[in-house]
Amino acid sequence: MRNILKITILIILFFNACQKKVEKKVELNLETQQILSSLNDKIYINIYLSGNISPQFNKLQDSISSLLHSFQDFCHKELDYNFIEINNDQNNQNSLIELQMYPIWVKLDSNYKKTFPFATIHYKNKSQTILLHNSIYLDTITDLTSLQLKHSINQLEYRFIESIYILHQKEKQNIAFLQGHSELDSNQAWDIANTLEKYYNVDFFDLRSFEVNQTTNSPDLNRQLQKINNYKTIIIAKPKSKFLDIDKYLIDQYIMHGGRILWLIDGTTANINSLKNPFFLLEKKELLLGNFLSNYGAKINHDLIMDEFCSKIAIKYIDRIAYINWKYNPNLVQENHVISMKIDSLLTNFTSSIDIINKETTTKLLSSSINSKKINLGDTIFFKDYFNDKDIFSNQKLTTAVLIEDEFKSFFSKDQYSSDLNIKLQSPKNKMIIVSDGDIISNLFQPPNFYYPLGYYQYGKNIYNGNTNFILNCVLYLCDDENLIKIKNQQ
Repeated sequence: MRNILKITILIILFFNACQKKVEKKVELNLETQQILSSLNDKIYINIYLSGNISPQFNKLQDSISSLLHSFQDFCHKELDYNFIEINNDQNNQNSLIELQMYPIWVKLDSNYKKTFPFATIHYKNKSQTILLHNSIYLDTITDLTSLQLKHSINQLEYRFIESIYILHQKEKQNIAFLQGHSELDSNQAWDIANTLEKYYNVDFFDLRSFEVNQTTNSPDLNRQLQKINNYKTIIIAKPKSKFLDIDKYLIDQYIMHGGRILWLIDGTTANINSLKNPFFLLEKKELLLGNFLSNYGAKINHDLIMDEFCSKIAIKYIDRIAYINWKYNPNLVQENHVISMKIDSLLTNFTSSIDIINKETTTKLLSSSINSKKINLGDTIFFKDYFNDKDIFSNQKLTTAVLIEDEFKSFFSKDQYSSDLNIKLQSPKNKMIIVSDGDIISNLFQPPNFYYPLGYYQYGKNIYNGNTNFILNCVLYLCDDENLIKIKNQQ
């Protein structure tokens, strides 16, 4: 009887232990469940956190195990994961370092131990590396604080599912930075291009570089349109020269064929060099895009926003360096849309307002604060007036970025061009994003080869992460990868 009782107690204890293990499972986002359910092959994950590691990293290890155990419930194919101990295996350590997985030194008791906060995911014939916590400086002495641990745990689902999602794609989609109108080049867009290359094939496409039609001995527009139609999304970043009708025709027909565009356009010529003079006249940036963009649903105004909610700037005033709130660089406010609702502040530079033409198809993404006002085209801005502190701000938020989703109508008609061009007059359901500041996508570049991160603020020596996150979210949304934004927003 006693033996039966002992067995019964053991069974109950075992059952309770199993129940506790089940309770440790993570409640996954719906988008995560959908991505896991779509996998059509086995997936293998190696986590290099095992053995003699610090208590904080042990907690991170437990969270990873719970997460991946939950992943298995939604995979129709096998998902295997292993924690690999490499503390004392120099060959394995060297192999990881060769793959750019660098250790951090973590204090354990009275000694420092190498810890590799990485995992690798293998799917079919492809693999991805994941950084498991947010240490900026690898190969240094550190450990997770409680706050860092919490943040790293919160990011785990997104980090793993993002890599799985990328591996599951048959091939990367193509995107391009448009060239031909003095847009940002590969140096000025270096940082965001590197970020986007994780998800897409990134090109710089010159719209003005034509093949010649041998029959007509003129630019082959049909061939150029075929080339640009290979891109899911194009980015038009801070152009400085005018768009001719031939440019607008190609862009319009790209839109009519379903192409998506991220516009980042300045409304005025104002720039930091304007401060070298005691005053400057506010002049418009003449790109000949006003009516063109209005046709699709929004217009960038030739004005300048002043906002009390702004970043600082260093200036020389009466032979001294002063750090002042620079009201021409507003810290933009996020609107309630998946693209912008969870991003941090953005670093801006002379931003204009946007008028919405079609409210039914347009969603606001960014705006100034309620304490802002517009300086209109033709106004003279005196630098000395900036210190009078008598600015009267309107009780109005000014729109600075919009998403337009519509079946766009062409800017052109069939009788404007040769019948050989076969003009398409309406797009399928399509989308574009218009931003009234070309600088939010530009990184500082110091020749010959030093690149600052996007959002680097030279006066505060800090980084505005909102710039990268906003641009990335815009491109993900335009390329129909919205699920990744939703998962990231819920972490």
